[in-house]
Amino acid sequence: MAAFFCLLLFRCSEKIPTLPLDKNLCSFDSVSVSAEFIVDTTVFAEPNIGYSSYLVVGTDANLTAYSLLSFKTLPTPLDTLPLAKILSCELVLMTGSDFSSDTAVHPSLEMTVASIEGEENADWSEDSTNSTNFSLDDYHLTDWKTFTYSDADTLILDLTTSFIANWRDSTQSHYGIVIKPAVGSAAGLGIIYSGETNSSPHIIISYITDNGDTTSAVLACVGDVTITQFKKTFTAPPQPLLISAGKAAYTFLKFQVEELITDKNLFIAGAYLYLHVNSELTEDYGNSHTIYITLLDSAEWESGSFSPSGSSYVTSQTFSASDSILILKIPSTVQLFTSGNISNFGVALWMSPSGLYPAMLGFYPTEDPDPARRPRLEILTMQEE
Repeated sequence: MAAFFCLLLFRCSEKIPTLPLDKNLCSFDSVSVSAEFIVDTTVFAEPNIGYSSYLVVGTDANLTAYSLLSFKTLPTPLDTLPLAKILSCELVLMTGSDFSSDTAVHPSLEMTVASIEGEENADWSEDSTNSTNFSLDDYHLTDWKTFTYSDADTLILDLTTSFIANWRDSTQSHYGIVIKPAVGSAAGLGIIYSGETNSSPHIIISYITDNGDTTSAVLACVGDVTITQFKKTFTAPPQPLLISAGKAAYTFLKFQVEELITDKNLFIAGAYLYLHVNSELTEDYGNSHTIYITLLDSAEWESGSFSPSGSSYVTSQTFSASDSILILKIPSTVQLFTSGNISNFGVALWMSPSGLYPAMLGFYPTEDPDPARRPRLEILTMQEE
């Protein structure tokens, strides 16, 4: 039997083809796509950020942010109960010890809680309200409490019974409350859990019933949103490339690779996009961020209709606070363009709008005066011989 297997193995080995080792099976070539073959632009769009798990309040050199909260109308009997029977009215905000590592972000931050009232003003909604269509200056504000922000698990703020009286005042419409940076507060940002979590802001009202018992009612927050206003100027020529959460900025790039790689059969073995960081415009609050890349369709570049909420992404890359260059690996995307499998309408680079801090990442554009800082794409192609 052993002799049979040896014979079989010997006979099979004779049928293995011999490869011509003196000839390369494939050849490699590198293609450098310089800035003159890259089209770029920054698109500003206000995202629907009301469904974020976090609310931001504060001010610094980068931005000012305040948060709106709405509640249902006062239930029975609180809508008519004599104020003398109301023992307390407390606003409860959950900040979470998860943010303790970010204490440098909010040194000595003072916040003010105010009710929002007005006449003939439209209601705001958390899925469409942003810094371009909402301004506190359009409303009357009544300040109720100023306090020092803390990242302890819970902030309990006494709003006093006068807050209830104001809420029940039918002479003008009420639009919830705002938590905003206090006048003269030191720079800093504070994070509060939103109504999209189990730690939603809520109001607890304790009162005495008609039979003399003490009880309480909990009013849940039914809508909340952060209004973010960036302070920096982003429109000075040449327009920098920006990617942000909060007030969304998306970077659009189109690589005219079809003009440099005309053979549709070339295999893209590697493709690396290099974007140099503009540190003057970048504020990442010491965090890492994930940048997503989405293929654009024919209408999104011109119309600005791109929205991450309705888009899938082809790849992603983590951006670290210490990075001076963002390197994006996109061989599959370039392969789609050079092979003609899809039309090349460019790509969008974006961050999730629901991140912890409203970061802004800045990069130098193709028209930057310093050629060394302009975007470039390095491609490695492979072809069978």
